[in-house]
Amino acid sequence: MKRILIVSAAMAAVMMLTGCSTTVTGIDVPESMTVEVGQPVDLAVNYTYKNENANDEKKAAAQSEAGVKLTSDSPAVTVAEDGTLTAAQGGEAIITVTSADGTLSDTCKVTVTVPLTGIALNQETLSLAINGTESAKLTAAPVPAESTEPVDGVSYTSSNEAVATVAEDGTVTAVADGEAEITATLGEYTASCKVTVTTAPDGIKFGKASGSLTVGGSTTLKLYTTPSEAAAPDMSQVAFTSSDEDVATVDGEGKVTAKKAGKATITATYNGLTAEYTLTVNNKAAAPAGGSTTASGSAATGHSTSPVTGGSSSGSTDSAPSTGGSSGSTTPAPEQPAPDNGGSSGNDLPIINPGDEWDGSNAIIGGGGVFDSPDENATPDQPLPDDF
Repeated sequence: MKRILIVSAAMAAVMMLTGCSTTVTGIDVPESMTVEVGQPVDLAVNYTYKNENANDEKKAAAQSEAGVKLTSDSPAVTVAEDGTLTAAQGGEAIITVTSADGTLSDTCKVTVTVPLTGIALNQETLSLAINGTESAKLTAAPVPAESTEPVDGVSYTSSNEAVATVAEDGTVTAVADGEAEITATLGEYTASCKVTVTTAPDGIKFGKASGSLTVGGSTTLKLYTTPSEAAAPDMSQVAFTSSDEDVATVDGEGKVTAKKAGKATITATYNGLTAEYTLTVNNKAAAPAGGSTTASGSAATGHSTSPVTGGSSSGSTDSAPSTGGSSGSTTPAPEQPAPDNGGSSGNDLPIINPGDEWDGSNAIIGGGGVFDSPDENATPDQPLPDDF
């Protein structure tokens, strides 16, 4: 009988303990955890109770009374009003768990990872130039850009090493004109860059260094680049100036107009390179009178003169016409068609007979002719145009 009473008393004590209310005396969270971006953060909060034997209902009431709140110190993890944590972006966040009265707290470091889905190069196209920017470095970056995975061990290859080579660190070096594709590889991921190599000019020059015009005459100068592999100059980027605009002017397209007798230097500037052309301007010559007259360099001998480099010209001369034959009355030479030499004069030069007015411009005189000649100094890959 006594044993039964003791057991009953013990059971009564346990029932009293489990049925009694309790309070939270401590909170605890994991020291750290890692979550992938976009996923919920399942942060488990462990409670310590004053009465560990309290039933679940009493413990739940104690938790509610403790009023634990969660906060984040970084946008990497967001906290909803209901306390739900979400991994919002790559990075780290310290989550702090605190009781309502501030007497209890603990922290957890949450690392949010962003998986790698590919790689990208810092340039999709690259232009290099011999005599210019001959090398540049390509760098691989993660895709997405906020990926937390390291981009290490990228390898590089060139599809055409005769045009461009690439070093282990991604430095691309120009070799010769052409195109090549540089490919970066990291595991299953690849990225590429199209490389175009050209030759930049290291100099510019006019077709000839000097020439002459008569007052009122004009010509358009032609400009060439060196070396021969270099692309022709972009004329929209060329600036022309005259050292003496009273003698000759030049417009933005290189057209030179003779104003008065004298000398002027025409200067062209292109991408920091310069070229000079010395121009002599002569007064118009008086028309020859008397016997048969021919200009030096007749069509019959095949000799030609070209005092001015450039396109179509008027009033250009290299030597004054010389008089020949008797000064007495002679029968004028019959008119002859002008030779078609492919130059700026074409085959429509006027015929000047003895006694005619002559302004000094190119013409057929006494069956002879003065016409332009091609520039023997032009580079092989830049033939002079028909109107030079």
